[in-house]
Amino acid sequence: MYRGLKSDLLAYLGVQDWMMHLTLGMAFYAVVFAALRRPWLTLWLLIALQVGNEFMDISEQFGSAIDFRQSITDTLWTLAFPTACAACLATIMEVASAIRR
Repeated sequence: MYRGLKSDLLAYLGVQDWMMHLTLGMAFYAVVFAALRRPWLTLWLLIALQVGNEFMDISEQFGSAIDFRQSITDTLWTLAFPTACAACLATIMEVASAIRR
């Protein structure tokens, strides 16, 4: 059911799977970071959400050949830019804090 809804949404929007993971990962990161102002905590929340998403994907494949490569690829697309953002934001926040002292 979940995979069917996901496929229907992708077809309706006319985007590919990797683009959806990239966009939703960045959108989630931006919104949650704006609320929390903690780059690494925000990244860990995104990781937890993505792992849950992949468990749902894998659970629908149960009984057939499970494709872990797709799960790994999805996870990389979801976390690549938010990880870079977290590193940059943490560095900027640390430098700004040192300058204020």
